[in-house]
Amino acid sequence: MARRAEPPADLIIADPEIPDDFRKRLEIFKEGTGLTWEGFARCVGVAERQVQRWRRGSEPSGGSMLGLLKVAARRKGGLGLFLGELVTDEKNNAAAGSPASQPGRSGRTVPVSQMPLPAGRRTEKVG
Repeated sequence: MARRAEPPADLIIADPEIPDDFRKRLEIFKEGTGLTWEGFARCVGVAERQVQRWRRGSEPSGGSMLGLLKVAARRKGGLGLFLGELVTDEKNNAAAGSPASQPGRSGRTVPVSQMPLPAGRRTEKVG
């Protein structure tokens, strides 16, 4: 495969900023998991106080961001919710590693705000 200097237009990220409503997205995603904030922090691999900082306006970076995106990839709609993009059900399912036979895949483009997150399993507060 020949290498090219100019990247394809669909790979260029024009605005690599965390969405202004990141705190709301974090809340929506956490609620969709059914976890406590402590349980959510454990899933992401950070201390609960770090998640509290995010809730107050601090932005995740480095390994924390990677952990957050890995957890988001395990929920339908999770990546799109955090990335703030319009996504298709197929694109997000592929990113999350969901099987092609998953029920509810429509192939239509929907705003992330309208993509429901499954409730998942609830966990009790660890302590």
